[in-house]
Amino acid sequence: GQPVKPGDDDSLTITFSDDIVDGEFTLANIALSFAGQPCPLFALTRVDARTYVLPEVLELVNDDGDFTLTITLDGLHKSLSGLPGAGTHQETWSFAYDNPAYAWQAGWNAIFLPFDTITPSTQNGLTNMPRFKVVNSATVITHDEPPMGTALWVFCADQAAAPQLRGVFCANQEPAIPQLTPGEWTFTGPRHEIPVPEATTAWEWRNGNYVRAQTLLPGRAYWLFLAPEE
Repeated sequence: GQPVKPGDDDSLTITFSDDIVDGEFTLANIALSFAGQPCPLFALTRVDARTYVLPEVLELVNDDGDFTLTITLDGLHKSLSGLPGAGTHQETWSFAYDNPAYAWQAGWNAIFLPFDTITPSTQNGLTNMPRFKVVNSATVITHDEPPMGTALWVFCADQAAAPQLRGVFCANQEPAIPQLTPGEWTFTGPRHEIPVPEATTAWEWRNGNYVRAQTLLPGRAYWLFLAPEE
């Protein structure tokens, strides 16, 4: 019961190896942190003699990081034997937002944000980068917040400082790409990986050149051309 990605249950299940005495295990026995910062603990629910649930543990999580759970065993006793617990038990696990693993290129990049929401670090990073969108076949500079589900041209001056594209993937994954108009070029990207559709030509901007694409990958934008109907 550990949340590790967006969409997971917003709770943490703690399970002991043996039944423990009812009433002994409380929030005072628990310390939970994320990315080195303490997490607020709102409640503790007893499911049975060895299972407990912490709700709303993702309340303040807005980026990738590690959870650390520390349980103090002092003062706890096994129900059957009465044997006492001693010391602490600690577990660490990672939480990561959806990430299409886009690799920034030096100079201009054609990207697509296949998310419902993005992390603050992604948004802040993109906000500080020059970017254009295509409107009615013309490139238009934009200073607005990066739009979800829109293809963008983004200039990367420093690949090491460029933000990772992270967020929550679109809950509705279909259609993977918008409906294309026959005989027209469309600048867009996919919500998830798909082969280039039948009767469609795809060009990708890669390292300063256009190259034909056989597969459409999330995070990247493409020029797509659907052949006219005969």
